[in-house]
Amino acid sequence: MTSIDQLLDEIKHGNFLAIARTLTIIENELGQSNEILRVLDSENQTEVIGITGPPGAGKSTLVNEIISQLLIQNKKIAIIAVDPTSP
Repeated sequence: MTSIDQLLDEIKHGNFLAIARTLTIIENELGQSNEILRVLDSENQTEVIGITGPPGAGKSTLVNEIISQLLIQNKKIAIIAVDPTSP
C-alpha cells in the first residue's frame, strides 16, 4: 500500500489528522498532490451543496436544518464556510 493509499484509507475512516495532512499537501501543491486529487476525483461519490444569499436571508437556519436531516440519515457531513468579503 502506497503512502497515498494509506492516507486516503485513513481519511475514509474519519481520521481528522489525515484529512488535515491531505489538505496541507493539496493547498501547498506538495509532493503527490496531483495524484491525491486524481484518486479522490475518481472515487468521488460526494454530494456538494452551495448556499448563498444576502445577510439575514436565513442561510444559517437552512444549513442547520439540512445538517439535522442528514445526521438523522447517518450521513457524513463537512461544512466549508466562506465569507467572500473577508481578505
